[in-house]
Amino acid sequence: MSFWLSGLGFEYNPFEHLEASSDANLAAYIVGIELFAAAWDAVPSLIFAPTGGGKTAMRMYTMQQCWMSMGPYHPFPISYYFPNYLSTPKNLSREAHLSGIIQAGATSLLIGLTFRPEKLLESNELVQQKVARFLNGFLPNTLGYYLDRLDQHDSPDALSVLLDPSYLLPISPKKPLVEQLSSLLRLQLQDVDSFQLDPEQGFEWMADLLLKDLGFRSIFILADGIDSYPETHASPKLAAETVAPLLEAMPEWESKRIYFKGFFPLEDKSTILEYMPVGFKRLNTADIEWDIPKLATLIQRRVYQGSKGMFGSLDAVCSPELRDVEATLARLCVPLPREILALTQKILEEYYDRTRGLGTQIEIEDIENAKDWYNQNKFNPVYRQVELHSDI
Repeated sequence: MSFWLSGLGFEYNPFEHLEASSDANLAAYIVGIELFAAAWDAVPSLIFAPTGGGKTAMRMYTMQQCWMSMGPYHPFPISYYFPNYLSTPKNLSREAHLSGIIQAGATSLLIGLTFRPEKLLESNELVQQKVARFLNGFLPNTLGYYLDRLDQHDSPDALSVLLDPSYLLPISPKKPLVEQLSSLLRLQLQDVDSFQLDPEQGFEWMADLLLKDLGFRSIFILADGIDSYPETHASPKLAAETVAPLLEAMPEWESKRIYFKGFFPLEDKSTILEYMPVGFKRLNTADIEWDIPKLATLIQRRVYQGSKGMFGSLDAVCSPELRDVEATLARLCVPLPREILALTQKILEEYYDRTRGLGTQIEIEDIENAKDWYNQNKFNPVYRQVELHSDI
């Protein structure tokens, strides 16, 4: 943490991560929990939000809750962030997606097991052999390479950094169990042979391992990041064509307890829905929408967490003439989480520039200066032409 924030009563800076994928404390900030039924139910789902509007946060939270809040017989979440596995969104086939999903499945399994080692340690030797074979065959590098990294660090977060920074679980596994896991996988690696399967075979093999051998209730394929490519960001049609093979597979996968969960741009919704399988009705959809109360609550929850419960509003560290500060900030920005986080972070920077971190409260001039900066630096280009008239 920047030391100067302690003067305002913060233990850490809860506003510094504009991208949800880099924030280990995400679960504590979630707003709009009623939307999560669409992501949690055992049914294919499409969740839509504007760029910067919470898609990645919802994907990460869904992944975390699968591991933490659904009991031992829980869904297995595969974090399929497109840019991690597909270099280009153009001319993608079903087989290309399956290859990416298999690698994402291996990544998700290794990271998940480092947080929950007992899942494999309590399995029989045949299952342990199959897991080692799968991981060694489909991770981006050899399993031994990642076990070396795991052994060098006290925390399994080291593997998340290497493989998928968004696959973070707020769990602290016992170090002896992690060491046992590493030793077990190394032992099983001694008998691992080459693994040559085409994408269809590999996908079926992975599903069998997860559902039958490891006993997960179902598989959630959590797909996100289609708008992270310049080409798809500018073309809803290309975005829809890219995800079309996944949409076509939903009925088939559902019959096997594999549920596709797509987190897509709201701007692309109508185009993507045109590519849905004809006659397919078992689909949950939800739109993530933000208003002033929700955005204010988002900041208040971050304030509460960042101050370790000492206070729950920026009002506590602002001058007396400033009241309902979170609602004020929500009126000053484009109604998206990334926007209000950027504005709030800038206010803290203005406070530091004015006081060098030695002050005791945020003044109105800090907010005025941050507002002037924000009006020149809105993050979401879709909304850059929005005219904001609200005053402090």
